[in-house]
Amino acid sequence: MQLIRYFLIITIASFIVCTSTTWVTNKGLQKSGVDFYGKINAAEDTSNGTNLLLVGSSRMLIQADPDIFDSITGLRSYNFGFNAGTIKTCYNVIKYALHFQKGVKAVVLNIDYNMFDISNDPYKDAYYYPFEKKIEGLLLNDTGNTHLIHRLQFLDISLYDDFAKYSAIDGWIRPSRVVEGQKRGYYPHYTVNDFEIPPKINLNKIVAPFSENGLNLLKKCISLCKQKKVKLILVLAPYYKEYSPDKYYSNFYEIIDKVKTLANQNEIPFYDYTSMEISKQQDCFYNENHLNVHGARIYSIAVAKSLQAYYLYSKIHLQE
Repeated sequence: MQLIRYFLIITIASFIVCTSTTWVTNKGLQKSGVDFYGKINAAEDTSNGTNLLLVGSSRMLIQADPDIFDSITGLRSYNFGFNAGTIKTCYNVIKYALHFQKGVKAVVLNIDYNMFDISNDPYKDAYYYPFEKKIEGLLLNDTGNTHLIHRLQFLDISLYDDFAKYSAIDGWIRPSRVVEGQKRGYYPHYTVNDFEIPPKINLNKIVAPFSENGLNLLKKCISLCKQKKVKLILVLAPYYKEYSPDKYYSNFYEIIDKVKTLANQNEIPFYDYTSMEISKQQDCFYNENHLNVHGARIYSIAVAKSLQAYYLYSKIHLQE
C-alpha cells in the first residue's frame, strides 16, 4: 500500500512539474522579442498597425528595409524574413499574421530556388507549439512520436531544444529585448565580404532539391491572400552575378519558370531583380547571395516602387 502511495505521489508530482515547466516555457516564448519567436509574436501584435508584410528567407531578412517601403508606399511594413525559411514557414507566417493583422493590404513574398525543399525547413513543429492553438490551419507534420507527446499537453518541455528553452527564459527576463541592429524585423549587414568566386571551369552543376508539395504551398499562399483580399507580389532578389545559381544548379531556371507560370495563371506580379545593375557590383553584397546595407537600400527602393506602381495599375490607393 505504501509503495502505491509513493508511486501516486511521484506520478502526481511529475505531472505537476511537467505541466508547470511547459506552461512557463510556452509563456516565455510568447513574451520573446527575438529570433523566430520574436517575429511570430510581432505577427500577433496589432499595436504597430502593420499593413504590409515582407516575407521570405534571409534574402528578405537582410535585404528589405521597412523604412524605405513605408516612405514610398505610405504603408506600415514589418520584415518577416527568417534564416533558411522555406515556403512552409512563409505560409505559416502569412497565415498567422493575416489572422491578427486585419488591416494588411499587401504581402511581398521573396522567392528562391531552394525554398520548395520543405523537408529541410529548420522550423519544425515544436517551434509552433506555443502558437498553434491560437489559430487553425498552421502547417505541422502532425505525425510521429513527438506529436503524440504533444497531444498529452503537458510534456512539450521534453520537445524543446536548448535554443527554445533559452528563448523562453530570455522572454521572461527581458521581454522587450530585440536583436541589436534589428529594426522591425530587418537585420542589415554593413560589411563587404571579400569572397572568392570559384572558377567556372571547376563548376559542376547539380540539381537543386525541389518538391511539388512545396510548390503547392505557394499555391496555398496565393489562395490565402485572395481569400483575405490582400495583394500578393512575388520577388526574386539579386545574386552576385559571378555567383548566379544558374551556374551551379541545372534546374534553377526550371524552378523559377514554374513560379512564373503559377504567377501568370493567377494574375500575380512576379518581379525578377536578378539583372539589376547592383548584381554586378561586389561592394553591394555581404556575401554571394545577400546584399549588404548599401545594396539592400537600392533593392528596397526598387521593390517598393514596383509595389506602388502595381497598386496604381490596379487602381488601389495605398492610403485607403
